Amino acid sequence: MTTTFTSASVSQTCRATWPETQYTLTKKYDAYNFLGSNGFAQYLSKEQALQAGLVRTDGGVIYIGVDNKTVLDPRTSLGRPSVRVESHDEFSSGLLIADIEHLPGNACGLWPAFWLLFDLRSDYSEIDIIEGVSLDTADEITLYTDNECYVDLRTDMIGTEENNYCRGPNHDQGVTADLTLFEGRDVTRKSCGVKAPKGGVWALLLDENNIKVWFFGRCRIPEDISKDKPDPSGWGTPIMKLGRGTCNIVEAWKKMKIVINITFCGHWPEGVWEVSGCAAKTKTECREYVAQNPKDFVEGYFLINWIKTFQ
Repeated sequence: MTTTFTSASVSQTCRATWPETQYTLTKKYDAYNFLGSNGFAQYLSKEQALQAGLVRTDGGVIYIGVDNKTVLDPRTSLGRPSVRVESHDEFSSGLLIADIEHLPGNACGLWPAFWLLFDLRSDYSEIDIIEGVSLDTADEITLYTDNECYVDLRTDMIGTEENNYCRGPNHDQGVTADLTLFEGRDVTRKSCGVKAPKGGVWALLLDENNIKVWFFGRCRIPEDISKDKPDPSGWGTPIMKLGRGTCNIVEAWKKMKIVINITFCGHWPEGVWEVSGCAAKTKTECREYVAQNPKDFVEGYFLINWIKTFQ
């Protein structure tokens, strides 16, 4: 099995810049093998999450969500019950492609992410593919590494690069591409019509020369995706496109596990609580709001059809 995306909009010049690389499917995560987790403070264990219904498979689709029923005491609670899922396998280079049907809906204090992580005290790699907080309408695609290096800034991309210095993981530096992508987190209604199925496909290319990310809305997923023979030369303009610059890409970003989690508050949502409009909307602090308003997180879940890696 292999996956391919094509785009009629890509120019001949753009195609000529790509080597004719053949990719072979190496891993597929779907409803039959996906569930597994690490239990941290507010995160439930796999067994607890399954019992609470926060993780499950419905009709071959993976559901990962949060508690949206329990009113908590913000003074004593560790946090709203949620889930953090990590892959057993690691990703260092090649293609990672994910079909995600639903993203967690906008809600003050919510912080969902689909990302890659390798974390040792002396070595760190992180790529955030999907990330945003509270009422964000943009996808923050961000890179961090313990390596002291700069990537090349490119102009032929949809997103806006904010920084090309990649030293992390303190989350005060990195490379970010903003893309106003979500309309109430229904990522296809704007381009596919109000009756279109939700979601779409995200693709990450990581090789010695480039880091690129694409998004295809549900009605725009290239036909050859079903053939599992990915060819990035036909995918058109990426959301993010970064060259190696002074970074050794395959050394700076390596051995990363796939992570999907939904958390609340923390340094980012609380740091932008005022400017995000959440202070005015909720009339309270982040943790108190999250603790006492479970029904506002009914849309706080991922629906994932599959995740595939290719080498």
